[in-house]
Amino acid sequence: MRCHINYTDLMWQNDWDGEEVGYDEIHVVSLYVLKLNPNINILIDLENNKILEVFLDEGEDE
Repeated sequence: MRCHINYTDLMWQNDWDGEEVGYDEIHVVSLYVLKLNPNINILIDLENNKILEVFLDEGEDE
């Protein structure tokens, strides 16, 4: 399944070395959220322009 997301629809949050977040073969993994729904998080391999994961931010436990 292919998914195309325009970077203008995203807000950057953070960058990590891939090893820090479980992607040993990837040098830079970036976290973005959708501007229209900031509960949707997207991890992106910026070198290859590939979406690695999409997940919901369910908030902090109270």
